[in-house]
Parts: sequence; structure tokens; C-alpha cells
Amino acid sequence: MSVDDRHLPLLHAIDPEVCEGDVRSVRDGLEFNWTNPDGSIVKQKRLDEPTAEGARFLFPKDCELPLGIAGGEDMLTRVKDRKTPIAFVEGTRQHFAAASAALRITDETKRIAVVGFSGVWNWKQNGRPLRHFDDIELKDREVYVCVDADVAVNRQVWEGAN
Repeated sequence: MSVDDRHLPLLHAIDPEVCEGDVRSVRDGLEFNWTNPDGSIVKQKRLDEPTAEGARFLFPKDCELPLGIAGGEDMLTRVKDRKTPIAFVEGTRQHFAAASAALRITDETKRIAVVGFSGVWNWKQNGRPLRHFDDIELKDREVYVCVDADVAVNRQVWEGAN
């Protein structure tokens, strides 16, 4: 893992194996790889200092928003298996942490797949669901949606979750 000591506290809930190859320190922050179900990757930067507008997490301008699968082939296998319950987890570090926890489950009857989305409103783009949803079998599948913990105090998250 190429993460500087200054960033380790931000990743305390994420197993190093889940970070490996997908999280690295850069000059002005952390860079995360969001790996879509089709294997394509979108890079997101988490700035050490927010922009003048207050943004801390940035995707490349005009990029297609991703659905992230952290945890490599094991997690991708779970995502592709419609018999495995799936949790869509809002947030960059949150979905990496959820994937870490899910991959520690060894009981086959309690396995879960984790897919990240970058914000409560970011399951769609230009008024349409993200195309990567087409790569995930959801029919007749147990599905959970996990939004940010500030859902009770952040009106935008509350409205997006409803």
C-alpha cells in the first residue's frame, strides 16, 4: 500500500488488502480507484485541504460516475452472484470499509456483496441510472442501501435517501 503515514488515520477502518493497489497518497491528498463491475476504473481524489467551494472529494471533470467494487476478485464474484445479498454503500471510504468487513465474513450463509456509490444522488447521471447497474443482477435479490451516517442531520442526504 503506498499510503503515507499522514493518511493512515483516514483509512483506519479499511483492511490493507482492500486498499492494496486502489488507494495511494499523492501530493495533495489521497487517490482512490473506483473499479466498476466491468473492470473500468475511475480515479477520485480526496484532498487534504478542501477547495474554495468546500469540496474535498473530486472526480475528473465530466467523468462517468462509477459504481465501485473494492476488494478485488472475491468481491466481484459476490457482486455477480445474485444469490448473495448486496449492499450499496454511499461514500468512498465507507464502501472500502464495508468491503473490508464483508470480506472478513467466512460463513457462506452470511456473505454479502458491497458496491459503492459516491453520493446519495449519484446513483444516476443526466437523469438516468448509472449504466453500471446493468452489470449487476438485482431481480429477486436481497438489496440494502446504506447512506451516510449524517442522514438525520443533513437535509440533502435525507431527501436523497427518500
